[in-house]
Amino acid sequence: MVHTVMELLEHYISRKPLTSLTIRNYRSIVLCFSRLATPEIDRIDEEVCLIWRKYVLQVRSAATYNSYLRLMRALFSYGVERGLVDSNPFKLLYFSPQYTTRPKGVTDDVLKAAIEYLDSHDNPAPGWFWSLVVRFMAQTGVRARQIVALEWRDLDWDNLIIQLRASASKTRREWEIPLPSSLVEPLQHLHTRSAAQHKTGPNDQVFNVTLFNQGLHTHFAGNSMKVEQLNGFFRRLSDKIGARISSRRLRHYLATKMANCGNPDLFAIQDLLGHTDIRTTRMYVKTDVERIRQLMMQVGIN
Repeated sequence: MVHTVMELLEHYISRKPLTSLTIRNYRSIVLCFSRLATPEIDRIDEEVCLIWRKYVLQVRSAATYNSYLRLMRALFSYGVERGLVDSNPFKLLYFSPQYTTRPKGVTDDVLKAAIEYLDSHDNPAPGWFWSLVVRFMAQTGVRARQIVALEWRDLDWDNLIIQLRASASKTRREWEIPLPSSLVEPLQHLHTRSAAQHKTGPNDQVFNVTLFNQGLHTHFAGNSMKVEQLNGFFRRLSDKIGARISSRRLRHYLATKMANCGNPDLFAIQDLLGHTDIRTTRMYVKTDVERIRQLMMQVGIN
Protein backbone atom coordinates (compact mmCIF):
# COMPACT_ATOMS: atom_id res chain seq x y z
CA MET A 1 0.00 0.00 0.00
CA VAL A 2 1.01 3.61 -0.56
CA HIS A 3 0.04 6.50 1.70
CA THR A 4 0.23 9.63 -0.44
CA VAL A 5 -0.90 10.56 -3.94
CA MET A 6 2.68 11.42 -4.88
CA GLU A 7 3.88 7.97 -3.76
CA LEU A 8 1.18 6.42 -5.96
CA LEU A 9 2.28 8.56 -8.88
CA GLU A 10 5.94 7.61 -8.45
CA HIS A 11 4.93 3.95 -8.43
CA TYR A 12 2.95 4.55 -11.63
CA ILE A 13 5.85 6.40 -13.28
CA SER A 14 8.33 3.66 -12.39
CA ARG A 15 6.34 1.14 -14.42
CA LYS A 16 5.00 3.23 -17.32
CA PRO A 17 7.11 4.30 -20.35
CA LEU A 18 6.54 8.07 -20.16
CA THR A 19 8.45 11.01 -21.59
CA SER A 20 10.26 13.39 -19.23
CA LEU A 21 7.82 16.17 -20.15
CA THR A 22 4.82 13.95 -19.35
CA ILE A 23 6.35 12.98 -16.02
CA ARG A 24 6.94 16.63 -15.15
CA ASN A 25 3.34 17.50 -16.04
CA TYR A 26 1.94 14.59 -14.03
CA ARG A 27 3.95 15.58 -10.97
CA SER A 28 2.73 19.15 -11.29
CA ILE A 29 -0.92 18.02 -11.38
CA VAL A 30 -0.53 15.72 -8.38
CA LEU A 31 1.35 18.39 -6.44
CA CYS A 32 -1.49 20.81 -7.17
CA PHE A 33 -4.05 18.31 -5.87
CA SER A 34 -1.98 17.63 -2.76
CA ARG A 35 -1.79 21.33 -1.93
CA LEU A 36 -5.42 22.18 -2.68
CA ALA A 37 -7.04 19.06 -1.22
CA THR A 38 -4.86 16.59 0.67
CA PRO A 39 -1.70 14.57 -0.01
CA GLU A 40 -2.98 11.61 2.03
CA ILE A 41 -4.89 8.93 0.13
CA ASP A 42 -6.97 7.71 3.09
CA ARG A 43 -8.48 11.21 3.45
CA ILE A 44 -9.67 11.41 -0.16
CA ASP A 45 -13.42 10.92 -0.63
CA GLU A 46 -16.06 12.35 -2.95
CA GLU A 47 -16.38 15.58 -0.96
CA VAL A 48 -12.63 16.24 -1.11
CA CYS A 49 -12.68 15.57 -4.85
CA LEU A 50 -15.58 18.00 -5.33
CA ILE A 51 -13.74 20.75 -3.45
CA TRP A 52 -10.72 20.15 -5.70
CA ARG A 53 -12.90 20.27 -8.81
CA LYS A 54 -14.53 23.54 -7.72
CA TYR A 55 -11.18 25.25 -7.23
CA VAL A 56 -9.64 23.98 -10.47
CA LEU A 57 -12.62 25.19 -12.51
CA GLN A 58 -12.32 28.62 -10.92
CA VAL A 59 -8.77 29.12 -12.17
CA ARG A 60 -8.49 26.78 -15.17
CA SER A 61 -10.52 25.96 -18.27
CA ALA A 62 -12.92 23.03 -18.49
CA ALA A 63 -10.52 21.31 -20.88
CA THR A 64 -7.68 21.59 -18.36
CA TYR A 65 -9.86 20.25 -15.54
CA ASN A 66 -10.92 17.32 -17.71
CA SER A 67 -7.30 16.44 -18.48
CA TYR A 68 -6.50 16.60 -14.75
CA LEU A 69 -9.44 14.34 -13.98
CA ARG A 70 -8.40 11.82 -16.63
CA LEU A 71 -4.97 11.55 -15.01
CA MET A 72 -6.36 11.16 -11.48
CA ARG A 73 -8.83 8.51 -12.63
CA ALA A 74 -6.12 6.58 -14.46
CA LEU A 75 -3.75 6.90 -11.50
CA PHE A 76 -6.22 5.56 -8.94
CA SER A 77 -7.47 2.83 -11.30
CA TYR A 78 -3.85 1.72 -11.56
CA GLY A 79 -3.63 1.78 -7.78
CA VAL A 80 -6.74 -0.36 -7.40
CA GLU A 81 -5.49 -2.89 -9.97
CA ARG A 82 -2.15 -3.16 -8.17
CA GLY A 83 -3.70 -3.37 -4.71
CA LEU A 84 -2.08 -0.09 -3.69
CA VAL A 85 -5.36 1.72 -2.87
CA ASP A 86 -8.81 0.49 -1.92
CA SER A 87 -11.00 2.54 -4.27
CA ASN A 88 -11.08 5.18 -6.98
CA PRO A 89 -13.11 8.20 -5.73
CA PHE A 90 -12.39 10.11 -8.94
CA LYS A 91 -14.77 7.81 -10.82
CA LEU A 92 -17.57 9.59 -8.94
CA LEU A 93 -16.72 12.90 -10.64
CA TYR A 94 -18.17 13.92 -13.99
CA PHE A 95 -16.26 15.64 -16.75
CA SER A 96 -17.03 19.31 -17.23
CA PRO A 97 -18.78 20.42 -20.44
CA GLN A 98 -16.35 22.17 -22.73
CA TYR A 99 -17.00 24.21 -25.83
CA THR A 100 -15.00 23.97 -29.01
CA THR A 101 -13.68 27.35 -30.06
CA ARG A 102 -11.49 28.30 -32.98
CA PRO A 103 -7.80 28.27 -32.03
CA LYS A 104 -6.50 31.75 -31.21
CA GLY A 105 -3.65 33.12 -33.27
CA VAL A 106 -1.94 36.45 -33.75
CA THR A 107 -2.53 39.05 -36.42
CA ASP A 108 0.03 40.24 -38.94
CA ASP A 109 0.21 43.52 -37.01
CA VAL A 110 0.94 41.79 -33.70
CA LEU A 111 3.66 39.63 -35.25
CA LYS A 112 5.22 42.66 -36.92
CA ALA A 113 5.10 44.63 -33.66
CA ALA A 114 6.76 41.75 -31.77
CA ILE A 115 9.64 41.40 -34.24
CA GLU A 116 10.19 45.16 -34.50
CA TYR A 117 10.24 45.45 -30.71
CA LEU A 118 12.77 42.63 -30.30
CA ASP A 119 14.97 43.97 -33.10
CA SER A 120 15.21 47.35 -31.36
CA HIS A 121 15.13 46.41 -27.65
CA ASP A 122 17.01 44.06 -25.36
CA ASN A 123 14.20 43.40 -22.92
CA PRO A 124 13.45 40.48 -23.02
CA ALA A 125 17.14 39.91 -23.71
CA PRO A 126 18.88 39.09 -25.91
CA GLY A 127 16.55 40.71 -28.43
CA TRP A 128 18.28 39.36 -31.56
CA PHE A 129 18.00 35.79 -30.24
CA TRP A 130 14.32 36.00 -29.35
CA SER A 131 13.51 37.74 -32.62
CA LEU A 132 14.82 34.69 -34.48
CA VAL A 133 12.84 32.37 -32.19
CA VAL A 134 9.62 34.23 -33.02
CA ARG A 135 10.33 34.25 -36.75
CA PHE A 136 11.29 30.57 -36.74
CA MET A 137 8.08 29.54 -34.96
CA ALA A 138 5.90 31.78 -37.12
CA GLN A 139 7.36 30.30 -40.31
CA THR A 140 7.53 26.62 -39.33
CA GLY A 141 4.62 26.13 -36.92
CA VAL A 142 6.69 23.99 -34.52
CA ARG A 143 5.50 23.47 -30.97
CA ALA A 144 7.34 24.81 -27.93
CA ARG A 145 8.71 21.39 -27.00
CA GLN A 146 9.98 20.90 -30.57
CA ILE A 147 11.91 24.14 -30.81
CA VAL A 148 13.55 23.44 -27.45
CA ALA A 149 14.48 19.90 -28.53
CA LEU A 150 15.76 20.95 -31.96
CA GLU A 151 19.44 20.10 -32.46
CA TRP A 152 21.87 21.22 -35.16
CA ARG A 153 21.90 17.73 -36.67
CA ASP A 154 18.17 18.14 -37.37
CA LEU A 155 18.83 20.88 -39.94
CA ASP A 156 19.58 19.71 -43.48
CA TRP A 157 21.15 22.79 -45.04
CA ASP A 158 21.60 21.23 -48.49
CA ASN A 159 18.00 20.11 -48.94
CA LEU A 160 16.42 22.79 -46.73
CA ILE A 161 14.67 20.29 -44.48
CA ILE A 162 14.00 20.24 -40.73
CA GLN A 163 13.82 16.85 -39.05
CA LEU A 164 11.31 16.80 -36.19
CA ARG A 165 12.14 13.89 -33.94
CA ALA A 166 9.62 11.58 -32.29
CA SER A 167 11.08 12.21 -28.82
CA ALA A 168 9.87 15.83 -28.97
CA SER A 169 6.58 15.15 -30.76
CA LYS A 170 3.21 15.36 -29.07
CA THR A 171 2.06 12.48 -31.27
CA ARG A 172 5.34 10.57 -30.69
CA ARG A 173 6.25 10.31 -34.34
CA GLU A 174 8.95 11.68 -36.60
CA TRP A 175 8.45 13.79 -39.72
CA GLU A 176 10.12 16.36 -41.94
CA ILE A 177 9.12 19.92 -42.77
CA PRO A 178 10.67 22.51 -45.09
CA LEU A 179 13.35 24.86 -43.80
CA PRO A 180 12.40 28.31 -45.16
CA SER A 181 15.30 29.77 -47.10
CA SER A 182 14.74 33.12 -45.35
CA LEU A 183 15.82 31.49 -42.08
CA VAL A 184 19.07 29.92 -43.33
CA GLU A 185 21.31 32.96 -42.93
CA PRO A 186 19.94 33.95 -39.48
CA LEU A 187 20.32 30.34 -38.29
CA GLN A 188 23.90 30.15 -39.54
CA HIS A 189 24.58 33.44 -37.76
CA LEU A 190 23.11 31.91 -34.59
CA HIS A 191 25.40 28.89 -35.01
CA THR A 192 28.43 31.17 -35.27
CA ARG A 193 27.46 33.12 -32.14
CA SER A 194 26.66 29.91 -30.24
CA ALA A 195 30.03 28.41 -31.16
CA ALA A 196 31.75 31.57 -29.93
CA GLN A 197 30.26 30.98 -26.47
CA HIS A 198 30.56 27.20 -26.30
CA LYS A 199 31.93 24.44 -28.51
CA THR A 200 28.90 23.56 -30.62
CA GLY A 201 28.33 20.03 -31.88
CA PRO A 202 25.59 18.32 -33.92
CA ASN A 203 23.79 17.18 -30.77
CA ASP A 204 23.60 20.64 -29.21
CA GLN A 205 20.43 22.71 -29.06
CA VAL A 206 19.82 25.11 -31.92
CA PHE A 207 18.06 27.55 -29.61
CA ASN A 208 19.83 27.76 -26.25
CA VAL A 209 19.43 31.14 -24.60
CA THR A 210 21.61 30.12 -21.63
CA LEU A 211 24.70 30.46 -23.85
CA PHE A 212 24.13 34.21 -23.91
CA ASN A 213 23.72 34.87 -20.19
CA GLN A 214 26.84 36.99 -19.96
CA GLY A 215 25.99 40.66 -19.70
CA LEU A 216 22.25 40.07 -19.38
CA HIS A 217 20.16 41.52 -16.56
CA THR A 218 18.04 38.35 -16.63
CA HIS A 219 19.98 35.17 -15.96
CA PHE A 220 18.64 31.97 -17.48
CA ALA A 221 19.31 29.01 -15.21
CA GLY A 222 20.85 25.76 -16.38
CA ASN A 223 22.91 24.75 -19.38
CA SER A 224 20.06 24.23 -21.83
CA MET A 225 16.91 26.12 -22.74
CA LYS A 226 13.68 24.75 -21.33
CA VAL A 227 10.03 25.08 -22.32
CA GLU A 228 9.37 27.06 -19.14
CA GLN A 229 11.96 29.67 -20.15
CA LEU A 230 10.39 29.94 -23.60
CA ASN A 231 6.92 30.39 -22.11
CA GLY A 232 8.26 33.00 -19.70
CA PHE A 233 9.76 34.93 -22.60
CA PHE A 234 6.42 35.04 -24.40
CA ARG A 235 4.65 36.29 -21.28
CA ARG A 236 7.14 39.14 -20.94
CA LEU A 237 6.96 39.94 -24.64
CA SER A 238 3.15 40.06 -24.48
CA ASP A 239 3.38 42.61 -21.67
CA LYS A 240 5.83 44.73 -23.66
CA ILE A 241 3.80 44.91 -26.89
CA GLY A 242 0.38 44.97 -25.23
CA ALA A 243 -0.94 41.92 -27.10
CA ARG A 244 -1.04 38.19 -26.45
CA ILE A 245 1.60 36.17 -28.27
CA SER A 246 2.77 32.64 -27.53
CA SER A 247 4.25 29.59 -29.21
CA ARG A 248 0.77 28.12 -29.64
CA ARG A 249 -0.62 31.32 -31.13
CA LEU A 250 2.25 31.51 -33.62
CA ARG A 251 1.50 27.93 -34.66
CA HIS A 252 -2.14 28.83 -35.15
CA TYR A 253 -1.12 31.96 -37.05
CA LEU A 254 0.79 29.96 -39.66
CA ALA A 255 -1.91 27.30 -39.96
CA THR A 256 -4.65 29.87 -40.44
CA LYS A 257 -2.63 31.81 -43.03
CA MET A 258 -1.99 28.67 -45.05
CA ALA A 259 -5.55 27.38 -44.69
CA ASN A 260 -7.08 30.55 -46.07
CA CYS A 261 -4.89 31.24 -49.10
CA GLY A 262 -7.16 30.47 -52.04
CA ASN A 263 -7.70 26.71 -52.34
CA PRO A 264 -5.63 25.27 -49.50
CA ASP A 265 -4.11 21.80 -49.49
CA LEU A 266 -5.33 20.63 -46.09
CA PHE A 267 -3.31 17.43 -46.25
CA ALA A 268 -0.10 19.41 -46.74
CA ILE A 269 -1.01 21.62 -43.78
CA GLN A 270 -1.79 18.51 -41.75
CA ASP A 271 1.66 17.10 -42.53
CA LEU A 272 3.35 20.40 -41.66
CA LEU A 273 1.65 20.61 -38.26
CA GLY A 274 1.96 16.90 -37.51
CA HIS A 275 -1.77 16.39 -36.93
CA THR A 276 -2.91 12.77 -36.89
CA ASP A 277 -6.53 13.77 -37.56
CA ILE A 278 -7.52 15.99 -40.50
CA ARG A 279 -10.41 17.32 -38.41
CA THR A 280 -7.89 19.10 -36.19
CA THR A 281 -6.43 20.81 -39.25
CA ARG A 282 -9.92 21.73 -40.47
CA MET A 283 -10.42 23.88 -37.36
CA TYR A 284 -7.97 26.40 -38.76
CA VAL A 285 -9.94 27.02 -41.95
CA LYS A 286 -11.97 30.16 -41.50
CA THR A 287 -14.30 30.84 -44.40
CA ASP A 288 -14.56 34.55 -45.15
CA VAL A 289 -18.06 35.96 -44.54
CA GLU A 290 -18.01 37.76 -47.88
CA ARG A 291 -17.23 34.50 -49.64
CA ILE A 292 -20.27 32.93 -48.01
CA ARG A 293 -22.33 35.95 -49.05
CA GLN A 294 -21.25 35.54 -52.68
CA LEU A 295 -22.23 31.89 -52.67
CA MET A 296 -25.65 32.79 -51.24
CA MET A 297 -26.13 35.41 -53.95
CA GLN A 298 -25.28 32.82 -56.61
CA VAL A 299 -28.34 30.82 -55.54
CA GLY A 300 -30.58 33.89 -55.47
CA ILE A 301 -30.34 34.83 -51.80
CA ASN A 302 -29.73 38.58 -51.50
